[in-house]
Amino acid sequence: MKLFVPIRSFTSKAKLLNLISASLIFISAVFGLSQLAQASESAASQAPIDDGSIAAQYEIGAMYAAGEKVPQDYAKAAEWFHKAADQGDATAQWNLGIFYNSGLGVAQDSFKAFRWFEQAANQGDLMSQYYLGTMHEYGRGTKQDYDKAHKWYKKAAVQSKATIQNNFDYYYDNETAVDQANIEALELLQKSVDQNNPTSQNNLGVRYLKGNGVAQDYKKAFELIQKSAVQNNRYAKRNMGMLYMGGDGVDQDREQAMKWFHKACGSDDPMSCDLYEALFLMDYEVIASLVMSQES
Repeated sequence: MKLFVPIRSFTSKAKLLNLISASLIFISAVFGLSQLAQASESAASQAPIDDGSIAAQYEIGAMYAAGEKVPQDYAKAAEWFHKAADQGDATAQWNLGIFYNSGLGVAQDSFKAFRWFEQAANQGDLMSQYYLGTMHEYGRGTKQDYDKAHKWYKKAAVQSKATIQNNFDYYYDNETAVDQANIEALELLQKSVDQNNPTSQNNLGVRYLKGNGVAQDYKKAFELIQKSAVQNNRYAKRNMGMLYMGGDGVDQDREQAMKWFHKACGSDDPMSCDLYEALFLMDYEVIASLVMSQES
């Protein structure tokens, strides 16, 4: 029984857009932290005055979004972000994409969200490029188009964000992809692994285990999955249990398998709890058979 699981930061691909929608209100308050937080810090020290500049309009919008110096008001935040976005500010355009995608301060409108993400993405905004990829992939606010999804995922991934690089790999590992696309995905996945990203370490390990796009190598698979597991990745912990249970890339060791299943169970992985219990009960079956054999 093989249960090796590639994973992503955003849980399952099918749930990605729901997760995005559910988390938008939090993203809008702290997204990136390097963008809204910076504007909020400025607002906290001195409330900006609208002088018609992009910077002032954006900072006023950020002030209302974060509730700094003024009561939090997403509608007013959207109004000010609109002013800055209309002048071509990519960060304000990204914010409006978030607001329209979630209905935050404005009527929910996936098509308008797509339009604002697209404008920001064309200016090189990383997260807008990534969101644009998801919208093309799922046909949200636009016609479903896997080629365009690939284009925008790649643009975001090459900006060296480990999580997005890993998601780019996951996309091609689970879609019908040409060889060249798979090569690109592997290159980006390796780049993410080099940044010590535990999710990517596990996923590349699974690829080596399966021989998926790389030469099958159980030793490399074990090394990568182990690196991920010691960084507390629950799926890698489960995979470590499976490796020890099956003797793949390491000597078969039931105690080590139980140890890793127990660790993964403690990290809220129900399947690992079941696997741990199954191995534990196996001892009692052996004991019972020995007792019965002595009594006969």
